Amino acid sequence: MKELREKFALLSPSHPQLGIDDTPINTNTSSRDSFLHHKLSKGSKVLERGILEEVREFAQTGVHPSQRAACWRILLHLPLTPTQQEETTLLSLLQESEEIEYIVDELFLMDVEHLGDDEKYFVFVDEMRDMVLAFSRDASIPIKSSYRPHSPLFTSLSSSTLIGSRYEEKDVISVPPSGVQPFLGFANYIAPICYSTNHLPSIYSLLVQMWQRCWCKAHAISSDHGAIIHVLLTFQAILSEFSFFG
Repeated sequence: MKELREKFALLSPSHPQLGIDDTPINTNTSSRDSFLHHKLSKGSKVLERGILEEVREFAQTGVHPSQRAACWRILLHLPLTPTQQEETTLLSLLQESEEIEYIVDELFLMDVEHLGDDEKYFVFVDEMRDMVLAFSRDASIPIKSSYRPHSPLFTSLSSSTLIGSRYEEKDVISVPPSGVQPFLGFANYIAPICYSTNHLPSIYSLLVQMWQRCWCKAHAISSDHGAIIHVLLTFQAILSEFSFFG
């Protein structure tokens, strides 16, 4: 607990937090507006410099919605400005989704449709649909992920299923190529990102980086620091210390 308090010291109530101290519940209008202006001004300067440690510290007390996409890109080691390569990659994956259909596609899309009933996210159904189809076909996902939570299903491709020159007759690939099997709630990872930017390649890059660095840990049974078992044990320790239910 001491380690957590030191690591997240800026989350203390003694430090103003964006999303709390700038909301209407704060009746001191002058103080609220001043804080919001300060955060926006500081955010612009921090993002312009693009120094990782500065951005990381700045983000600990909240980031304005207009600056979140840029902030996340720096924190995830992406160029501040989306690149042509990002656009090319997404277009290639979406083209592949139109040419090759996998049996798991319907399950991914079913999850998107389920979330599409939510009043907060229904406007992003088209974006989420493109993201899940592109993600499922991205063979770089398992290579760069911190953990591989799902056992891949393998298939051999015959010459009759070849599209262009991507595969050779004897190639063996996983289905889906991302190595991530569809599960209920995957679309929930995508929907909040759609609020930060309407640039599809940027949404996709943020999704991939967040999965490879963070979210895959929530789906791997591991006691490593930061993985799901460690997080659950930490949560249990916090409940025990503060006796919320005792």
